[in-house]
Amino acid sequence: MKDRYLALSIPQDLQDPERQPFLFREWFLGSHARKWIEYFKRPVEALEQLGVKPGHRVLDVGCDWGYTAMLLGSLGAKAYGIELDLISLRFGTRLIEANPGVGANLCCANAVSLPFRSEQFDHVTCIEAIEHFPREIRHSSISEMARCLKPGGRLVISTPNPRGIAEIGKRVLGCLQLLRRLSRHTIWKPSNVPWTPKGYMSSQVQVNDVVPKDEIERHCAGVGLRPVRAKYHLFLLKNTPNWAFMALRRASQLAERLPLSNRFGATALYVYEKPVS
Repeated sequence: MKDRYLALSIPQDLQDPERQPFLFREWFLGSHARKWIEYFKRPVEALEQLGVKPGHRVLDVGCDWGYTAMLLGSLGAKAYGIELDLISLRFGTRLIEANPGVGANLCCANAVSLPFRSEQFDHVTCIEAIEHFPREIRHSSISEMARCLKPGGRLVISTPNPRGIAEIGKRVLGCLQLLRRLSRHTIWKPSNVPWTPKGYMSSQVQVNDVVPKDEIERHCAGVGLRPVRAKYHLFLLKNTPNWAFMALRRASQLAERLPLSNRFGATALYVYEKPVS
């Protein structure tokens, strides 16, 4: 895929920042680094593992405002996305109505009970979402994704790499009590502590629990999925200033190609396949 984003027309009624979901406002409309990380690098790396063709049915679990589903729709796939946050869903649905070329179907649903028939989808993605699922529902959620997947189809899970530079940095900063006292917002909290990021609804409690590779392997093996590959990428920091973006993006891409450094990429990508009986 070319290094470009979907050209989305934003209707007048969605241009008020108060009506925009957090990730759209702070990341899609944010700095060059934030937009590239969340809306190019992560989704494109995931979709490149699938070989999506026009007419393929693809489900994105935890779609937020639906960008990945829209990207799939622009490639000719019959794209679906599920999300619990109604603000994000309403916003994404309105965007799809205003941009006919990115057709996708978004609905409010829980990953533990997907409203689709068994073996309905050619592929399933879960991009930067599994770490927000409470631990007790991860297995049932992956089981549901596997149920909806056709034999021979792939499940791609993108999630923070526990050994990545970003998570190592958070742990180091979290140990520095002085910085935690001086910061207005907590820099890091232990993985089992719920948190509410700035910009989300105050009533919406989020979980940010980095998921180890062996846990994902265990869940996927338990529902009969076969591992295809694991890939680590992304060394660009989200706080990179715009003036340094191009140079540091090239450095990030170089680090991904080096065998001694790529295992420390901030994002882990796990690819699984449903065996053909």
